[in-house]
Amino acid sequence: MKYQIIKGYLQVVLSGLVLLAVVVLAVLQWGNDSAFSFYGQNRRVNTALLMVCSAAGGLVAVWMCKLLYRGAVTLYKTRDLEDRPPG
Repeated sequence: MKYQIIKGYLQVVLSGLVLLAVVVLAVLQWGNDSAFSFYGQNRRVNTALLMVCSAAGGLVAVWMCKLLYRGAVTLYKTRDLEDRPPG
């Protein structure tokens, strides 16, 4: 077997196990609620809903970090072009 095939199988199996663990954890937390402080306001929320919102917030945070990096690189390149003398 080629290295790439073994690598592909490992990636599929490991990511599948992680996703299965996430689903099982969310299902087991479905009926529970917990105390949560949202900008200083204490609330009781469903734990599974809190986990889903946290996961979505994590994805948005990663996307925002990439966007911030791309914007900084764009500004750096644009400033570098403006500082060069014409010609």
